[in-house]
Amino acid sequence: MQNRYNLADRSSEDVLDHCTAEQIAFTPWARWRPATWRARAARWMRPPSGTAPPPRLALARLLRRSPVMPPIPGTSKAAHVEENTAAARIRLSETEFDAISAAATTA
Repeated sequence: MQNRYNLADRSSEDVLDHCTAEQIAFTPWARWRPATWRARAARWMRPPSGTAPPPRLALARLLRRSPVMPPIPGTSKAAHVEENTAAARIRLSETEFDAISAAATTA
């Protein structure tokens, strides 16, 4: 299953919930829109593990959201591979997860 899904567009939440319950892979696309969220990102850039850039936190949120969601981030440089891999090491608390979700959808 591949649907549009990102921090600002979570209209596929019900589909993702069904996929999670049935253990069906759900591949999100359009996961990060930095131009849209740059002003809001300052609210949630510091998880307990240290400072992390918004794209890394957006990816960490996707990884925490569901075990059936394998994000496929676009990567054109070695540094981006390292950034994306680092997202898997971030362990967001429920409070951080909720704060990132709220910051991405509120003005």
